Amino acid sequence: YLKKAGIDPDAYGKDKAKSLDSLLKEVECGETVLEWNDATNQIRRIVEPVFVQLRWGDQVLVELEQIMSDGRTRSRNMLLAEKKKPEDTVVEQTVYRGLAEELLENYQEAIPDVSIHVRFMQEAYCCVAENLESSSYPGLPCVYITHYCAVQLLDSGLPAFREIGMLEPQFDTKEEDGKINRWHWVDLDEARKTKVKGFPKLDENQNADSVGLWQLIESAPDDIGDLRVLLEMGGVNVSAWGMYAQDS
Repeated sequence: YLKKAGIDPDAYGKDKAKSLDSLLKEVECGETVLEWNDATNQIRRIVEPVFVQLRWGDQVLVELEQIMSDGRTRSRNMLLAEKKKPEDTVVEQTVYRGLAEELLENYQEAIPDVSIHVRFMQEAYCCVAENLESSSYPGLPCVYITHYCAVQLLDSGLPAFREIGMLEPQFDTKEEDGKINRWHWVDLDEARKTKVKGFPKLDENQNADSVGLWQLIESAPDDIGDLRVLLEMGGVNVSAWGMYAQDS
């Protein structure tokens, strides 16, 4: 399909580009969807990154850096992030899965269900679609449907989070491969001012927690694929619509 669309697969796995195996793994685990257009012989990749503001009062959790198993460090300066999968019918499922996998994987007994300890802030949610070409996969057009979410840590969750050390000003989490993720709590306004990655880009006259306000869709989708992207931006599961039935 890549060659048929005029994309050189030999460029993958070189320099900063990821390998074809990496792309295949993303598709197999549901983190990436590939769409093909027979009329134009074009292929595109659809990814839905989800950025999560985990708030504790007026603070937000920021990933400071990663320390690899060989001692190398990688600067991050970003919010907790996860990729939405097809089985996540609502973005809240992705958020709770991200919190569990990124922070609580080693603390399942202490906090088996993180969703009861946080409030999903619907008023702070927004979604943006962008058509870009990723340097990870040269020549492959990509639609990024980015979900910006926020959850507030509830008072009921404070004892459990404090017990495992996650209310300290700075703490580490460790993955199975030995990689250490270093996190710290940052004043929310300061995090925005210092351009921590993962906050929605706001116009000067927009309030940071009012980005979910309704707006008029000014241009109609060009085809079914674009319409599907638009609907999924709004959290609509089109797989249940019988979209391939012509008389529906």
